[in-house]
Amino acid sequence: MINAVTWAFVVILFKISGAKISPTSLNIFKITIGLVVMIFTLLMMGLPLLPKLDFNIYFLMAISGILGIGISDTLFFKCLNLLGASRSAIVECLYSPFIIIFSFIFLGERLSWADAFGALLVVSSLFLISGEGRTDPLPKKNLIQGVIAGALSMAIMGFGIVIIKPMLTDLSVVWVSMIRMFFGVAALALFSMTQPDRKKTWSIFIPSKLWKVAFPACFLGSYVTMLLWVGSFKFASANVAGILTQLSAVFTVIFAYLFLKEPLTKKKVLSLILALLGSVLVIT
Repeated sequence: MINAVTWAFVVILFKISGAKISPTSLNIFKITIGLVVMIFTLLMMGLPLLPKLDFNIYFLMAISGILGIGISDTLFFKCLNLLGASRSAIVECLYSPFIIIFSFIFLGERLSWADAFGALLVVSSLFLISGEGRTDPLPKKNLIQGVIAGALSMAIMGFGIVIIKPMLTDLSVVWVSMIRMFFGVAALALFSMTQPDRKKTWSIFIPSKLWKVAFPACFLGSYVTMLLWVGSFKFASANVAGILTQLSAVFTVIFAYLFLKEPLTKKKVLSLILALLGSVLVIT
């Protein structure tokens, strides 16, 4: 529950930061801050940064970090910029169906009719938020691109965490978070070097007024919520962890209304209810 509230607050800060910082730049900044703090935490705990583990563990952590942090979070920031915080929260509910699908494929967990119906409800909620009319207008192009970016983000994030789920029992949550961040930021850094606006991307590391919102958002989003999120998968079943994570959608919509003045329309509320109901059906 704490993770859900914290993440919802962080989403609002990311939305504000995203108005002036590109998704790639914001994600690199976020991961770098998290990586530095994670390394410091490991050193304080007396744990090795590169323990002697099987190559397959490092390989899967690399895939998980590149996809689940480097690519997924960048796409989410893109979705957030295009759709706003409240609509993005509804799209985030796709996370649960993807978790169940990938758990079925890779972990051999069950897939029932309730799962299928729940996934259908989540998808149907996306159609509702597209027709809010004059009460909360959004260009069709932004809607389509935002939903696609958000859906891809949730799919990649779900895949990234499920493939390492069996390993979490025997590994430190801090180490898992750190190593995933390392590979995630390394991949993003290499990608940014191929882009013509790379100087602008890395200018975020020059102290400025943008840090007033971006720094606390990135610290909370890359350190506090990351530990709580990975920890929930370590100490609870995927179903329980998924439900607790999905509750952030409710708080995000409320915070978006209170702090960003995003309209709280009837269709948006109904979409949220459908999405949450679908998520609960999927992960219970």
